[in-house]
Amino acid sequence: MFLANNLRPIFDSSSKLLLSIGNFKVTWYAVIILGGALICSIIAYYRFLKRMGLSIDTLSEGLAFGLLFGILGARLYYVAFSGDNYDNFLDVINPSNGGLAIHGAIIAVSIYVPIYCKIRHLDLIPILEILFPVFMMCQAIGRWGNFMNQEAFGPLIKYPGMVSDTAHLTDEALLAQREFLSKLLIPNFIIDRMYIPYSNASGWTVAGYYHPTFLYESVFNVIGVLLYTNLRKYVKKIYVGDGVSFYLIWYGILRFFIESLRTDALMIGNTGIKIAQLISCLFIVLGIALAVLRRVFKYRLVSCKEALFGDNATLILEGFSDKEEKNKVIVFDCDGTILDTYELIENIVMETFKEINPSYPMTLDEAHTFFGPYINDTFKKYAKDEKELNLYIDTYAKYAELLTAKYIKAYPGIKDALAELKGLGYTICVASNKISKEVYRGLKLCNLDKYIDDVIGAELMNEAKPNPDCINQIKDKYKVKKVLMIGDTETDILTGKNALSYTCGVTWCVSTISDFEKWGADEIISDPKELVKLGEKYANRI
Repeated sequence: MFLANNLRPIFDSSSKLLLSIGNFKVTWYAVIILGGALICSIIAYYRFLKRMGLSIDTLSEGLAFGLLFGILGARLYYVAFSGDNYDNFLDVINPSNGGLAIHGAIIAVSIYVPIYCKIRHLDLIPILEILFPVFMMCQAIGRWGNFMNQEAFGPLIKYPGMVSDTAHLTDEALLAQREFLSKLLIPNFIIDRMYIPYSNASGWTVAGYYHPTFLYESVFNVIGVLLYTNLRKYVKKIYVGDGVSFYLIWYGILRFFIESLRTDALMIGNTGIKIAQLISCLFIVLGIALAVLRRVFKYRLVSCKEALFGDNATLILEGFSDKEEKNKVIVFDCDGTILDTYELIENIVMETFKEINPSYPMTLDEAHTFFGPYINDTFKKYAKDEKELNLYIDTYAKYAELLTAKYIKAYPGIKDALAELKGLGYTICVASNKISKEVYRGLKLCNLDKYIDDVIGAELMNEAKPNPDCINQIKDKYKVKKVLMIGDTETDILTGKNALSYTCGVTWCVSTISDFEKWGADEIISDPKELVKLGEKYANRI
């Protein structure tokens, strides 16, 4: 039996705060919403997105801007339909005193995600498939912020014979209300916070227990996530992208009924129509239309079961291919990957220093540092001024011209591998920090130029590797969203990752498996013969 004071638990404003130091305050509401978004996004990243080739930097950037646009959309939606008056623009965008609407966040995020995917060359449909269950789970967690704020609740709990027009209910009435909530298996810590005190200012003219609609919505969102994520795992006819339709239909139905219980609903003027119920109906219609139309027009019907799960999951192992994209592009580094220029560069560097700076104790190990980076940048460490830098560069170019034919050679097996990759339909490009003329010369001397479709050399780049400009030029030219970047140095791996593409390290030059693991390469191979299997593996991913 509850005592009278237990029946009327009062929570002051400090209970909404997780931390308060002077004027610095951290609310439970903010921590729950941001923490929920972060946790759900991390789970999605390690469950799917990382294996699909999305970097943690891209996820972090996308999440940060997504939260910003979501909160702004939620606030502007509330301001548009609340009917409140605001003194200035800062009051309009400031949600600290309450006033966020989830439908506004949904609309804002639905606009933001396609734009972000376009900017970052991400395939929208699989991204949506992964993110919408995450979004629904974030909503489920975020509703507990409403719980801490004692808001977004439903009507006063009533029972037969109850007197509902008094400001303070009897102990018997309060006990009956608690018993009703207990029968729903709701824990006491939730029931306690559903006691809303009498307040003329807030409009709650009856102090008593109210329906925890935040909990109803949270629970059914979790059920929706579990239902859909399990259905797509076992039902072959659920396609990548159907998560959007499921979300719109499920949440539309759920919110329509929840809104019928809410006591703080936004209205369309004086019509008596709840705006959230109208939007929910539109969501349901849109969700059904999307599901039906893509089946009628057979638009990218890739089964989730086949694409996301199992040993042969195409979206995970091979990626999601837009069937309208015909180009499949592999970008190779040149020196140390296609051409064995190790001995060549050693000799060029040694001869250059003998002529320009014979007193400098250049060793072979130090000469190896010229392998990979832009040659102009490397010489800056040795030149006293711009004049000497140009002298180093010109002398290096002179010995490159003299020694290339003598020392350059292709790696064993690379010619056959390039020929087979061409047979698989690949576009083969080379991105090198050498000038294009020197790249073409080396390829021609080794009879490999006929296998190469394009070369992006130093003079064509706005910035040298590892800046992604060279790969972005290739992606734009061949109208692809990702490429496979293959190289022998950290510079090559960083270039591919910076271009949001797949990367492969080769160990037939100087870098080791542990080096590439440290640098985060997606693949590591030790023999040019493995290039063909690599091409087959990524055939539907790039």
